[in-house]
Amino acid sequence: MVLPSGVPTRISCDDAQRISAFLQRELAAPPIAPTPGELAELWAGMLDPHGLWSAAPDSPVQSELLAAAPEMLASFYDQAAGCAGAERVAKVWEPWQQSLLDIYDRAFDAARARPRLADAEVFRLAAEPIFEDDPVTRPAVELARELGARLGAFAARFPEEGALVEQARARFFPTDPQTLRDIATLSALRAYVPLVDPHGDFAPLDEEWALYAGDDTLDDG
Repeated sequence: MVLPSGVPTRISCDDAQRISAFLQRELAAPPIAPTPGELAELWAGMLDPHGLWSAAPDSPVQSELLAAAPEMLASFYDQAAGCAGAERVAKVWEPWQQSLLDIYDRAFDAARARPRLADAEVFRLAAEPIFEDDPVTRPAVELARELGARLGAFAARFPEEGALVEQARARFFPTDPQTLRDIATLSALRAYVPLVDPHGDFAPLDEEWALYAGDDTLDDG
C-alpha cells in the first residue's frame, strides 16, 4: 500500500482504457453493459468527495455527467479513442471550479487579515465537521466561503503552517484542465467497474483502503 499523497487522485485516459480492457478480458462471463443513467448516478458520487464539485445543488457539473455518460461508456466498454466524456465534463467544471476558488480566496484573505481568534475558537473551526454526507444540501458557494474563512483563521493563528494551507487549497480547488479531465476519468472508471462486474471494484494504489472501507464483514479494528 502507498500513503495518500494529499493531491486529488487521477488517471490518464490511456491507463483507464487499459484497465477497462483488462477487466473485460478477465471476466468469466460476458461483461454487463451499463446504461448511461446508471453510470451517471455513480459517477457523480465518485467524483465529489467534498460536496463542492458535482454533489452540491448549485453545481452545473452533475447534469453534465448524465449528458457525458454515453461517451464515457463508449470509451470504456467499446474502447472508443480518447475520453470525450471526461473532456466534456472538464469544460463545464473548470470555470465552475475557478469561481469557487475566487470565493474561497476572498474569504481566506478576509479571515487572515482579522485579529487572531482565541485558541479555543481556532480549534473549534478546525475540528468541527464541515462536509455533508449524502444528500448534500449546502450550496458549493457557501461551502467554499466557509472553507476560506476557517483556513484563513487557521493561517492567521499558525502562519508557520502555510504549506498545509496550500495543500488544502490545491486539494479542494484544482483548476488545471488536464487535471480535471483525469479526475473525471478516474471517478468514471471507479463507477464503471462495479457496474460491469458486481464483484469487482477499483481504486488507485494510494486509496486502496477505500476498497475495504464499506465491507461489513471487517470489524472496526
